[in-house]
Amino acid sequence: MNQNRSNNQQPGNRSSSRLKGWAAFLFCLSLLWGFTFYFGPWLRDSIPAAVEMTEIARERDIDTTAFFYAETKESYEGERYLREALDLAKPKGYGANGFFFLGIVLCILILAVGFHFMPNETIPEPDKND
Repeated sequence: MNQNRSNNQQPGNRSSSRLKGWAAFLFCLSLLWGFTFYFGPWLRDSIPAAVEMTEIARERDIDTTAFFYAETKESYEGERYLREALDLAKPKGYGANGFFFLGIVLCILILAVGFHFMPNETIPEPDKND
């Protein structure tokens, strides 16, 4: 046990652990930078609902960061408008409705019928004499 303490307190190990700490810090900083300037905008542009919300905000010249924590009339109106615009853009039959559950029941029935009529023959094992 004393030998481990003495090994950890050597000057070479301290500089190595400090170097690893700085390397990890710079790596995390570069990941954060990459997410902020590359992955985040790519993700925003690949989600149709987010694209529509950003287009509406740009068209109406809305500063979305100003309304994030504000409890003003404009922020509630903006939120309501965006929610209604997205609700109108949904296709008919969207979500967990009767047709969704009917589709699940039909899939289970098809699987049950297929399992019932599946041949139940066992394959004979080959003779060991051959």
